[in-house]
Amino acid sequence: MHSKIIVIAGPTASGKSNLAVEIAKKYLNLNQKAIIINADSQQVYKELPILSAQPTKEIQKEIPHALYGYLDMSTICSAGIWAKKAAELIKIAWKKNTIPILCGGTGFYLMALQEGLKSIPDIPIHCRNEAIERLKIIGIQRFYEECLDIDKIAARKITPQDKHRLLRLWEVFYSTGKNISWWHKNAKIIKFLPPTIWESYLLLPPREELYVNINSRAEKILKMGAIEEVQRLLKSNIPYYHPLMKALGVQEIKSFIKKESSYEVSLSKLQQYTRNFAKRQTTWFKHQCKNVTVLKSSNISHINL
Repeated sequence: MHSKIIVIAGPTASGKSNLAVEIAKKYLNLNQKAIIINADSQQVYKELPILSAQPTKEIQKEIPHALYGYLDMSTICSAGIWAKKAAELIKIAWKKNTIPILCGGTGFYLMALQEGLKSIPDIPIHCRNEAIERLKIIGIQRFYEECLDIDKIAARKITPQDKHRLLRLWEVFYSTGKNISWWHKNAKIIKFLPPTIWESYLLLPPREELYVNINSRAEKILKMGAIEEVQRLLKSNIPYYHPLMKALGVQEIKSFIKKESSYEVSLSKLQQYTRNFAKRQTTWFKHQCKNVTVLKSSNISHINL
């Protein structure tokens, strides 16, 4: 058990969190402790627990959870930051004879933990500030063109709307003198964990079922307080490039708050955007996941522990 990790991955609203809890409970019934560790890039932040569908406080009291809402917006999380913290918790769990269960839909985070990351040097804060100021002065289109000049290979994989990744591309080049493509090719790989037994499950319900879940959850979270969460977020003067501003639902709810669209239109757009996102997640997992057991249902009976 000291080198085993269970992974529950899949698109949003597929039932990952419920399955992780059921697995943890089953271990408890076998007198084996377990902890669920978040692997979702939006659920790491404390500002949007409802909108990002974090497990409720009641569930987190019943079963130990970690890395849910543990950062505030003053920290911009990355795969490296998350993987380092997740690895620390996993090692602690092993020492306590506890099974770590990774649960989330951010495939790149899981890949970073399993395969490691290229060791790009830390970027000084003044370089990030210079990048932000440059973007403000020249605008997104010219900034994107500059990024193409810096690194065509990497920039062509980024949409002009993805300010966070473009800022990263710009700051790495002007801080190190080498572009991201160079670092990806030449830098050493940092491993976060020793050789590990990965028991990985990919939860992929039928598309019709998944879309019903997405539509239902969108209605539910709006009624539970997601609108109020976004209102508080917007009042906090959060930088426009922050990953939280790209969280599912923020822009749609923002339009409703500013009376640019009706509640019904905002809800419909949230549902559609989430379905589109789930489709992209599904495609990524199908192409990138190796040595996983694909599940059509979150029923615990499909898993032999």
